[in-house]
Amino acid sequence: MNIIKDMLYKELFPLTQSFGLVFGNVAEVANAVYNEIKRYTKNENGIELKHTILKNVDEVICNNKFTSVPTKVIVFPTITKWTIIWNNSFLCNGWDSLCYNLSNLYKFETFHFCSHDTITTMLPGSYFYYRYFENDILQERYVWACKNDNNKWEFIEKGDECYFETVENYKERIIKNRLNEEKMKELFNKMGINPWDDAVYKINEMYYTISRTKYPETIKEKDITEIYRKRDWRIKNGVLHFFLWY
Repeated sequence: MNIIKDMLYKELFPLTQSFGLVFGNVAEVANAVYNEIKRYTKNENGIELKHTILKNVDEVICNNKFTSVPTKVIVFPTITKWTIIWNNSFLCNGWDSLCYNLSNLYKFETFHFCSHDTITTMLPGSYFYYRYFENDILQERYVWACKNDNNKWEFIEKGDECYFETVENYKERIIKNRLNEEKMKELFNKMGINPWDDAVYKINEMYYTISRTKYPETIKEKDITEIYRKRDWRIKNGVLHFFLWY
């Protein structure tokens, strides 16, 4: 199975390579995100929390300015007990600190992942951070299978194995096969929440947008046309090659 063909709104990739999952009510999660962004920006003027009826997920994602660091977080309702969050950073920045603080400060169970088998905004690879409380102590599970700047694949894991993992996958000889888009989808199925599946989103229910409307001019912006996956055929050394670029 080619997971990119099954991915939520595949034309949006790589915008959908990263999401955060928060176990909790969508309005409560949105309020926590709003408070966390205010805390992070030291009560910067212009932090807005708005809610709108969800009609079309791809339009919600596309209708944004994209910035180097997050200036907008969108909180989506689902048909499960999980809430999905997404931010508008074209570099996929800010996820780990946000999810960590939603767990550490607001006591939410959180799961953040990034997964892409090709070069996108980063080198190929997949990883996740899962955080939850056990006996009032924050627990963290981290698994990483990514290509580094030296063009070598690395595999790292930390913390206790969790219910949604198939640990036999981590014994595969080829590192990039231990955790990839396909394996991430298997993991989602065990969790009961797949942000790449449009059927999981609760259409005609309220979603929430938390925005920084007066962020510093030093934060870089990009239009969506600069982020979309583009296809390009080129002749190199007499051979026709297919490239993906961003």
